[in-house]
Amino acid sequence: MPIALPFFEADYADFYDAALLQTLHAQYTVFYGEEVQPVIQVKFEKRDCSIESCDIALATEFNTELIADAAITRLGDDYLIKKSLKMY
Repeated sequence: MPIALPFFEADYADFYDAALLQTLHAQYTVFYGEEVQPVIQVKFEKRDCSIESCDIALATEFNTELIADAAITRLGDDYLIKKSLKMY
């Protein structure tokens, strides 16, 4: 899933994406960006879509058991980075 960022950090999305991908690639095969965007768009266009159902659709589409999710929040001069791996 795309990284959740505060609006004022949007210009740095590519930087955050690259850092997260580099970290995950060390242990996992990663599907991201243009590979998964069409699946996400189709699922979110449905009225009954939820984050969990979208994650399940991605796991099914890419034949994987793990879905990564991340969020970055700025707290003054510091950053809080939340990364989670969900197993399906």
